[in-house]
Amino acid sequence: MSHHYARAEENTRTWWAEDGVHIDVRGLDHPEPIVRLLQLIDANEVGSAVTALFSYEPRVLYPEFDHRGWSYEIVTADEDEAECEDVALRLVRSA
Repeated sequence: MSHHYARAEENTRTWWAEDGVHIDVRGLDHPEPIVRLLQLIDANEVGSAVTALFSYEPRVLYPEFDHRGWSYEIVTADEDEAECEDVALRLVRSA
């Protein structure tokens, strides 16, 4: 399964798409990627789906997602839009 991660505006890190909210935290210094994603899902304004783009697999966040009631999976990004090391993480709020 491939996803399109084009931003609505070039200077924004968070945007809405047909499949939910997207956030790009690539290139941010630690712990900023973790903080921004957790703030986003904790705000309860994102609906039931979020896609996050990371420069690495954020394994440290998996227990946090479980605790907050979000399932997660790594999805494949469009080859033209993400570096091969990048990780696209799809989060879905549990019912």
